[in-house]
Amino acid sequence: MSRYDKKMRELHAEWVYEGGAKFTDRYLPPRRIEVTEDDIKKIEAEIGHPLPENYVDFLIHYGGSAIRDGNAIIQTLEPEKGLSEVASEIFFGYMPGYGYDLLEDGWRVYKDEEQLRMPRSFLPIATDYGGNMFCLSLFGENEGKVYFWECQLEEMPKPGEEPGYSNVTLLAHSFDEFIESLTFRPHP
Repeated sequence: MSRYDKKMRELHAEWVYEGGAKFTDRYLPPRRIEVTEDDIKKIEAEIGHPLPENYVDFLIHYGGSAIRDGNAIIQTLEPEKGLSEVASEIFFGYMPGYGYDLLEDGWRVYKDEEQLRMPRSFLPIATDYGGNMFCLSLFGENEGKVYFWECQLEEMPKPGEEPGYSNVTLLAHSFDEFIESLTFRPHP
C-alpha cells in the first residue's frame, strides 16, 4: 500500500504494459518489474545522490505507470513563461533494458557529462509524448522541486557548461505537491 494509491486511481494510472495497445510495444517488459531496495541502491549509485523517500515509495508502487484514456494535467507555477498547464502521460520506472526506464530513457539520455542537456540536479521522472520531461531536482537550492523541461526550447550549452533554466517551468515545490496537483483529463 502506498500513500499515492488514491490519487493514482483518480488519474487512471496503470502499469504501461496493462494499458492496452497504446502502450504495448516491444520495448516494454512482459510483466511488471518489482523494484527492490537493491534496485534503489543501484539507481542512487548511478545518479550519485539519494532519492527522496517519497519518490522511492512512488517508484516502487507506480514507476512505469501510464495515464489510461487521458492525461494527468498540472497547472504551472510560472504561467508568465508561456505555459499555463502541461500534461504527463507516462511515469518512468525501473525497467532495465526496456522503454520508459528511469535510468536508460531518463538519466543517461540527458546527463552525458560531455554534453549536459538539462541542469545537473534534474532527474527526469515522467514524460509526455512530445519528449518533454517532468524533472525532480535532487540537490542544490531547488532540491525537491518539480519542473517541466521543454525539449523544443532546449538551448545546447557548450561542452562542459551547465544548462540554464530558459526552457524550464516550475510545477511544484515538492514531489508530493506535484502528485496532489495532478488532475485527470480524458482524451476527447
